[in-house]
Amino acid sequence: MQQMQLNPNQQSLNEWNWTIQWSSLLSTNTIASILERTFFPKWLNVLYVWLNSGVSNFQEISSWYQGWKTLMGDDLIKHH
Repeated sequence: MQQMQLNPNQQSLNEWNWTIQWSSLLSTNTIASILERTFFPKWLNVLYVWLNSGVSNFQEISSWYQGWKTLMGDDLIKHH
């Protein structure tokens, strides 16, 4: 997950999928902890840069956000 590159224009989900596959063996707390340390800092930075780019397409940003929300699933979303 640490090597995952976040690019709204061309997103590879390999690292995400590999991490989420462990969710059947690891607790939601453990998966959430991994994501908090390795994924969310990068994700928040991409979102921040995109929102402040001056040429933001808020429909695209909303779709990107909703896509990630769907990938996270209810257990991770409810975690916090």
